[in-house]
Amino acid sequence: MAVTNIIKTLGFDSNGRLVVSEDLLSDITLPDKTIDHYGATGNVNYRNAAWVDSSGTNKGMILAGLSGTSTGFVSVAKSRGTEASPSAVQDGDTIAVVQFHGYDGAEWVPTVQMAVAVDGTPGSGDVPMLLEVTNTDVTATFGTDGSLTVSGTAGLKVSGMDLVVTDPGKGISIAEGSDARMGTATLVGGAATVSTAAVTANSRIFLTGNSDGGTPGWLRVSARSAGASFTITSSSGTDTGTVAWMIMEPV
Repeated sequence: MAVTNIIKTLGFDSNGRLVVSEDLLSDITLPDKTIDHYGATGNVNYRNAAWVDSSGTNKGMILAGLSGTSTGFVSVAKSRGTEASPSAVQDGDTIAVVQFHGYDGAEWVPTVQMAVAVDGTPGSGDVPMLLEVTNTDVTATFGTDGSLTVSGTAGLKVSGMDLVVTDPGKGISIAEGSDARMGTATLVGGAATVSTAAVTANSRIFLTGNSDGGTPGWLRVSARSAGASFTITSSSGTDTGTVAWMIMEPV
């Protein structure tokens, strides 16, 4: 999506709301401007300042509360229906989207996006919403249930700190199934081959007996084929127990 709208006017209406036009400008150079709006409610003063940039210098917008009881804020609202007769939003409705664009030499490219959407059925005094932050490779979703879901190709990285689980009974859950990094295998004659594309030449494979069968022995990884499988072997040729295994990768 290319951005074609350039700010023409920026100011505040009679209700103190920020107003931005969407007229396309191609031949007009805007002067740098500072637009201030002052107001008061009792003893609470506030200031909204906006700068329009045409000189190439960094400019922006400040919404600042100038007393201990005032707050600068941005409010975005949505309903269904009409302005005169609004109706409740519904599950899946997008409330707002903020996009961050960079010019690639030919067009404005939206690289990062923040979106807020209704996530559930609204009720009286309750509109459940989620926040989704997306860039080119990763999407992070903050759900209404307190969950953080991250999807992408590079993985979730923790740098300069430990990953700490503070509540007893909580931990890390890993999906099992085809090409998984965790699962179980049943030994036949003291051995089992596990097929999974997750195994690499550098994988650290952890083994433990899950349930006994036959004559138990000690366990080891006796062979591996990167991207295909690995073999578990017991020191007992009559071991028919079930082995739990987990694959981790060094960084």
